[in-house]
Amino acid sequence: MAPLATAEQFRTYCQTTPVTLTDEQILAVPFYLDGVSGDIRSYCGWSISAEDGAEWTLDGDGSEVLGVPSLHLRAVTSVQADVTALNVTDELEWSEAGYLLNRNRWPRKLRSVVVVGDHGYEPVPAEIVTVTCSMASRLASTAGQGGASSVRIGDYAETRPGTNVLTGAVGADMLGASPTEQAILDRYRIALRS
Repeated sequence: MAPLATAEQFRTYCQTTPVTLTDEQILAVPFYLDGVSGDIRSYCGWSISAEDGAEWTLDGDGSEVLGVPSLHLRAVTSVQADVTALNVTDELEWSEAGYLLNRNRWPRKLRSVVVVGDHGYEPVPAEIVTVTCSMASRLASTAGQGGASSVRIGDYAETRPGTNVLTGAVGADMLGASPTEQAILDRYRIALRS
């Protein structure tokens, strides 16, 4: 899957900020964009960028509504419930938010629903591109300098002189996202669905 920002977008971002990278760091830009994009996708719980023909295998819970991991569902191509193909047009309703409504209820069985569809944004939202570039530029400018000597978890912060091990960071803290970046990513993050 392509990174959430292109190398060209990254160069444009760096031209508008005080970030200065060496030639060696610039050569590694695709590596940084891939890594940051993967971290953002893991944090948000879905691809964010356009993906056609995505296939999800879901656990049926016996309810009428089931969610696929997407906040921008563009089309549902096929759905199988306990190996029975459902007529997407006549038997189901679906929302852009990634919810599928089956008035006959979903099976109550693990891995019993297979959904194929198109989802994600094309182009990637500008704020996601900016966050990706921002995080990748920080990663590029600090690469090879060792681990962190401080940790922040929510409102708690601790500095450990003489050490370079970051422990205990979770969620956006693990990403190295600023509070503003985290607020943006949280708008694209899938909440736990029951």
